[in-house]
Amino acid sequence: MRLLARRLRKRSSANCRSRAPKLARVLISGNVPIEDLLQKGCRVLPLVEGRMKADLTLRVLTLGLSTADATENFRLKDLISESTTFVDSHRLVALATPTTASPRRVSDNVILLDQANSAIREGVLAEIEELSNRLARRRDQVIFEDLAISWAHLLADSGSVNRGAQNRAAGVVLSFALSELEKPVSALVVVAFPIVYAELARGRDAPTLLSFLFSDWDRCKTARRKILQAFLNSNWPTVDLVRAVEPTGDLEVVFEQLFREYNSESFVARLRHDLISLRANEKERIEKLIDRTLKNLGKV
Repeated sequence: MRLLARRLRKRSSANCRSRAPKLARVLISGNVPIEDLLQKGCRVLPLVEGRMKADLTLRVLTLGLSTADATENFRLKDLISESTTFVDSHRLVALATPTTASPRRVSDNVILLDQANSAIREGVLAEIEELSNRLARRRDQVIFEDLAISWAHLLADSGSVNRGAQNRAAGVVLSFALSELEKPVSALVVVAFPIVYAELARGRDAPTLLSFLFSDWDRCKTARRKILQAFLNSNWPTVDLVRAVEPTGDLEVVFEQLFREYNSESFVARLRHDLISLRANEKERIEKLIDRTLKNLGKV
């Protein structure tokens, strides 16, 4: 009985393998609903090889990353993981950010790239400038907070792969985020601001930093003013101002500028409340810094 079962399974497997190329051709060239394409494509891919496998992978990824709904994300995640042999990182980034896709689809795609295996993700990190340019061009679209968080993760990690691309991408990202005050993009500011600020402090201007090219010779002062104005005129978490500025070493300077130049009482009240999200020792340190700055300015 067991021998018969094994023979039947072997015969069934052979039949599936023999039919796989024909089904693959239909999936590659036919007008197949996206759900069927993903389901059947993922089933057929292990059974075909060579050019046919590459063509089917590209077909399924292209349509899946542009039109699939969220219920298909688990299949797309597997496909992305298998795509490294057939799709280079530059093309994968383009497939994940098509102009025709919905904001939700693009958001899910960027999350999938952020969660991809190390080989795929490292390739995406090397393409952070291309990814950032493509996402920034979608400024007329809805930007979901989970997209901003995954985009920020990728930007933060990209320096280990391509520091120059990270610097250029940070300029794009910061310029984008500081002009989108009604969108939940403060996670991008937290990552991009210290990178841009460090370049400005070195006296370097990247071509993408158009929003900072003012007549003021002190570009860091201008950058501090821009970030303060952004947080004062948005609903971003106030504590993200601390997270963005503290790595620069100029948080006290920013607080002085905030307390001296702006009507900041309500913002400071919100900030003191939001500090609860920090660890206890960090919360205490920032509170002391706020108090010391206010005292030095004679405002307490």
